[in-house]
Amino acid sequence: MTALDGLLIAVVIGLTSAGQLGQKRAVAAGNALAARLRSPWLWGALVCLGLALLVWCAVLQRVPVGVAYPLLSLNTLAVTLLARLVFGEVVDACAWCGCLCIVAGAALLGGQL
Repeated sequence: MTALDGLLIAVVIGLTSAGQLGQKRAVAAGNALAARLRSPWLWGALVCLGLALLVWCAVLQRVPVGVAYPLLSLNTLAVTLLARLVFGEVVDACAWCGCLCIVAGAALLGGQL
């Protein structure tokens, strides 16, 4: 895997994480469905997730799926960190241990140790 491959995977992780946070923000106010559909947060999330799909397709052209896909699980860590920082969500020790296990698993399965 090249540095460009790693960068592309990082871009996918960033875009999908931003998409998840945008979805959370769009529904946080508890508005009616019609209001949620007009939310710029929801549309921003859709754009991020759509771009992530396109970059992911480029990754799959360059990197074996058995290497790339485990690295995508780092989304869990990114979303957990960002939810803590952006939304002030409480993340307990058990969740942090789970994130650590995911990082270790991604490193092992992705061959990045």
